[in-house]
Amino acid sequence: MPVFFLRGWNEEESEAARKENSEKVQKFLELQREWDAAGLSERVSEVNLGDVRDVRAQLAGDDSQIEARLGAENLTPRLKQALEVLDQQRNTALGPLITYIIMNQRNPIVGHSVAVHNVNAIDGAGNHPSKDNGRKTSQNENLVKAGRDATAEEKATRNRNDKTRVRERSKEDRSRRT
Repeated sequence: MPVFFLRGWNEEESEAARKENSEKVQKFLELQREWDAAGLSERVSEVNLGDVRDVRAQLAGDDSQIEARLGAENLTPRLKQALEVLDQQRNTALGPLITYIIMNQRNPIVGHSVAVHNVNAIDGAGNHPSKDNGRKTSQNENLVKAGRDATAEEKATRNRNDKTRVRERSKEDRSRRT
């Protein structure tokens, strides 16, 4: 019985889908053998083979909120390095906020969840008390940090919302002029 399971199954009933699924099963079995041999399987709950050029491993246990984005090749060494990076950063201030690690670049990229509570906990002067020696962080700094840490999907949603607000303001401005 595998320790982790396969995601990304193509449910279409076509010959192409059957061939694609067969390749995914072969890749899954290969990863299972390699990760078992390397002692990594216990730290993975699922592997997403929806796009074999962008293989992703969802971690298990206390790390279940973290996804390792491994790319298309050298998956076992990349997973091992991702787990090493995670273990190094676990006890840092941002350790509990880690949501993904991208390993298909030259250097690992560690992504963090946006700490919405930091942005919302702003005093009347527009400041948020930080843990940085009592220094107050402005609302603007928190929003900039949130923008840096946002995932691509969150950024796309924010951009759509910003464009909608701009259009609404333009309409309001035009209606005031007439």
